[in-house]
Amino acid sequence: MAELSKYEVLLNDINTVQAQAAILTNKCRDLGQRNKELEGLLTEAGKEKINLAQKVSELERDLKVFQNNNAENIINSFNEKEKESLKIKLQNLISRIDYHLSADPSRRKLDEADKQV
Repeated sequence: MAELSKYEVLLNDINTVQAQAAILTNKCRDLGQRNKELEGLLTEAGKEKINLAQKVSELERDLKVFQNNNAENIINSFNEKEKESLKIKLQNLISRIDYHLSADPSRRKLDEADKQV
């Protein structure tokens, strides 16, 4: 009888191991399917990312063209008197920047004289 109970214990252990192996096999199969699904989603996301990057590039290019055209339209809308006034203001601004960048004290006196005039 002792041998029979050892035999039954051994069979029970084998059955338990088989059940656990079946469970692990099913989990492995499920994980394999989930991995395939996730790989598909990753591929789709990669394609979408590329498409979105292309759209962003196109929009940036369109924005630059729009800004350039807008700036040209604004400048072209000025009459000659306004253009000349803008030119003088820009020259004065450049002179002031040049003055501030230089360290020559004699230029400071000239700039102060210009401010008084």
